[in-house]
Amino acid sequence: MPSIALRVLLLFVPFGLNATGLRASPAPADTLSPAARALQRGIRSYQRGQFDSAITVLNQSARLARATRPHPDTINLLRAYNNLGNVAGDQGNNPRALGFYQQALALAEAARERRFAAKVGNNIGTLFQNWGRSEEALRYYEQAEREAHALADPALLADCNNNKGVVYEQWKQYGRARTYYQQALRFYEQARQPHNVAMALSNLAIVQKRQNDFPASIASTRRALAIARQTSDAWLEAATLNNLGNTYLESGQPAVAEPFLQQALTIARRLPAQELVAAAYGTLAQGAAQAGRYRAAYDYQKAFIAQKDSFVNAERHRQLSELQVKYDTQKKERENEQLRYENRLRALAQQKAEQDRQRTLNLAGGSGLALLLLGGVGGHYRRLRRHHREALARNQALFDGEQQERVRLARDLHDGVGQHLAVVRMYVSELQEGGPDAPAHAAQALTLVDQTIKEVRSVSHNLIPDELNFGLLRALRELSHRVNQTGTVQLHLHLGPELQQASFPRTFELALYRVVQEVVNGMLRHADASEISLRLYRSGPQLLVEMADNGKGFDTRLLTQSKGLGWKNIQARVGLLNGQLRVQSRPGQGTQVRIAVPE
Repeated sequence: MPSIALRVLLLFVPFGLNATGLRASPAPADTLSPAARALQRGIRSYQRGQFDSAITVLNQSARLARATRPHPDTINLLRAYNNLGNVAGDQGNNPRALGFYQQALALAEAARERRFAAKVGNNIGTLFQNWGRSEEALRYYEQAEREAHALADPALLADCNNNKGVVYEQWKQYGRARTYYQQALRFYEQARQPHNVAMALSNLAIVQKRQNDFPASIASTRRALAIARQTSDAWLEAATLNNLGNTYLESGQPAVAEPFLQQALTIARRLPAQELVAAAYGTLAQGAAQAGRYRAAYDYQKAFIAQKDSFVNAERHRQLSELQVKYDTQKKERENEQLRYENRLRALAQQKAEQDRQRTLNLAGGSGLALLLLGGVGGHYRRLRRHHREALARNQALFDGEQQERVRLARDLHDGVGQHLAVVRMYVSELQEGGPDAPAHAAQALTLVDQTIKEVRSVSHNLIPDELNFGLLRALRELSHRVNQTGTVQLHLHLGPELQQASFPRTFELALYRVVQEVVNGMLRHADASEISLRLYRSGPQLLVEMADNGKGFDTRLLTQSKGLGWKNIQARVGLLNGQLRVQSRPGQGTQVRIAVPE
């Protein structure tokens, strides 16, 4: 059974969550500017995990800061951008997070706010580290460290050393990681930040344990435990007790470990903290198995699984609640659009009535002009109705597509993941009874668990492809590779050299990728083509996507009669990107699709 050790804190605490970050001023709310008050509300929403609310309020803070007169409120503006970067990073949208951090960094450098610039640079380093680009992360940390030395800022020096320790720990250079954690510990102590002292001690203890230096690891963890008790931090105390028990287990002392684990379990239940309860049960199961108490190990493992399922279900409930909020918001937006449309119609009717009255008054001398005005109003009225119908059609296509996606996701979870887990549960129940078939049941259960993991990965990939984490160009290369691997169709990809260093907002990349994916899938299913070309390049302020196949073609007039969601979804997504879509095809002459979107 694998060890269950907890990082006591995040390896890097995002600014806005601790005193060393880019927080709003702690002054009384009635003395703060509107931008600073909005910033405080946004940070509180972020701390609670209410990301949608945080984004809305932090954007409001940024608007208020920009509108401050006679000069923009630079400090609160860069703080708002920095915290927007934190939110985007926590949501996994690294390109968007980097954009906000870079805006905050540019403002800090322009205002010569060296301390803020160093802290934002540290944040960018953490973003690159989470992105798997540790070398770039290290460069940002070292740059921030040089600034911290110049400013003689021990808290910032501590953050830099702690983050460098994380990089070297990931590289499994435990000696260097240990040195940097020790330096971070010294600077945190100098800055009198007990919570961060406990974090550095926890990181140091984990590296010491990986070096099999168990006495040093136990000593570091006990120091962190003392700080948790001094600061009355129950969560920190429970996590540290679990880590201490885990270290004793790995050093071969299960009897010494159990009292600490039982204390961790008691505190975690009292909080309550489901993730800590699950970790304590898991470590207790490991200890009981190590001591040969297999019945107790089984009971603890059963409790661990139940608690973990409860935690996962709670998280799933939270995610479903967020989806419901987004659905309700979209529904409200459609209702508001309908209301605005009706108001425009009423205003137009009033305008027409006024025109009719004026025409009656001037009938004798100006009947020709009045009729011309009436014709103009009628034309405007028809255009308004047409634009509204097109907007409603786009919204309905997106709504139908989202509903279809929800149904598909529910079906995948129920038919795939749900059925696999039901069978796994049956095998585990049979394992409880023992018997000669137990080894076969265990093997079958493990096989189904592996299949379930693959199924979950497939569902996750369908929601947001993993390759988009590395940008649109990488995702298109992966799409081309998958198509070419089939051996039936050859997809020729041409990417403009001017795009090799380009980056786009995550929402833009996802929308454009889905459009390309939908068109390519349509060509694969219906065109009977042997070759497809896909070209992406920049032309002035526009990004152009050109796709063509050598298939059987079709009559494009059929697109207006199609009842399927494919082309409607494509048209709706291109419309939301403010782009233009052109489709050319004739029977026997293949199909060409051209999309132009503003960057």
